[in-house]
Amino acid sequence: MSAYQIRESKRARRIRLQVTVNDGLVVVAPKGVRPEEVDILVRSQHQWINRALKKLSDRKQYLDRQFGEGPPTTISLPALNKIWRVSYFVNTSLAAGWDVSAHNSLNIYSEPAKAQIVIDKWLTSVAREHLQNELSSLGKKTGLSFKRMQIRAQKSRWGSYSARGTISLNRNILFFQPAVVEYLLIHELCHTKHMNHSRDFWQLVETFCPDYRALDKSLKEAWRLLPPWSVK
Repeated sequence: MSAYQIRESKRARRIRLQVTVNDGLVVVAPKGVRPEEVDILVRSQHQWINRALKKLSDRKQYLDRQFGEGPPTTISLPALNKIWRVSYFVNTSLAAGWDVSAHNSLNIYSEPAKAQIVIDKWLTSVAREHLQNELSSLGKKTGLSFKRMQIRAQKSRWGSYSARGTISLNRNILFFQPAVVEYLLIHELCHTKHMNHSRDFWQLVETFCPDYRALDKSLKEAWRLLPPWSVK
């Protein structure tokens, strides 16, 4: 049986399985769950676990081959059709942070060990501004409303919708083509009407995005588009 770790969650209503690059197989369980229950579920899902771990291994090997390149000197975000030239400034009197000068030059002010943190914050801020505007525009266009949007650096999801009306989007979708990003936003907006992937849900998606099948398929390997430094 595959090795795993148990992570208790106050919000979890049932036991669920997930795999991540950093942690491998993780069992998310309600607080106080008995270890025997977890063991039974893991054993019953061994086929799914083996497939998921195989995909994870392939992804990790790909990422391992890409690491060691150092901090990025350019950052390309196809969703915005923009490329930034990145410069690093250390040992300055300025607090850690960034600014963008002429011709999309991104200046990072930080000690070397913290440059990654600053770039992460910059990317999150860009995603929040751009995706909020795109989501609001599509919401008006489709007539599908949401209460709020949040940007996250999710390990296994590009987006999600909660019953409280919050759409969560992975900042890394900025590395995708605009058509894919638009489909993803429409997908989450359609969950405001259908909290499932029923036939009615997909029919609604198709109403606003006729090519959704091809776009959805492209998302299955989309992680290959991500630069190593953006993957957590």
